[in-house]
Amino acid sequence: TAMETTQDCSEGSGSSSERRGRSRNAGCRKERHNLMERERRRRIRVYCDELNVLVPLCHAKCDKVTTLQLTTAYLRYIHKMHGDTFREVPCTGSTYFQL
Repeated sequence: TAMETTQDCSEGSGSSSERRGRSRNAGCRKERHNLMERERRRRIRVYCDELNVLVPLCHAKCDKVTTLQLTTAYLRYIHKMHGDTFREVPCTGSTYFQL
């Protein structure tokens, strides 16, 4: 798992040569980067799936670009129909929108 990989990478190179230690650190950096990228892609997928559920005309088979296009078109429509009735209301620690 990601946690085990991070722990493996955080362990020192022990009594191995300096060259092997650098090689291992480079491998660990690469592995960590790959894990972070995989997590970033997962989050994008999850939020695109959520938009597919929330936005009319989107469906489960929409690709990410189509989902974003339909979402921006829908938000433009809402803005055109309702204007500034959606306004930002600052709250402690986060932002909420009110009608």
